[in-house]
Amino acid sequence: MPPMLKNTLQFAAFLLIGLSMFIAVKNIRLAFIFTAGIASLAYAIFLVLVDLDNPLEPGDWHITTKAYEALLQRIANGEK
Repeated sequence: MPPMLKNTLQFAAFLLIGLSMFIAVKNIRLAFIFTAGIASLAYAIFLVLVDLDNPLEPGDWHITTKAYEALLQRIANGEK
């Protein structure tokens, strides 16, 4: 992911979280739940994008050669 796009995503997430404080909600608990929900969603999206940005580093989604090695072994053994 280009650094400019990553920085823009971070800025937009922080801006969205910060500006959600100004939404007119009379119940403070409801406003807190709303802001916490937006913050957790932005954080989860950011974690996924950072993990997908580095596909060779260990994480939830990473590329390994295990499946390819197993396939080559099966082909070498003549299995279907």
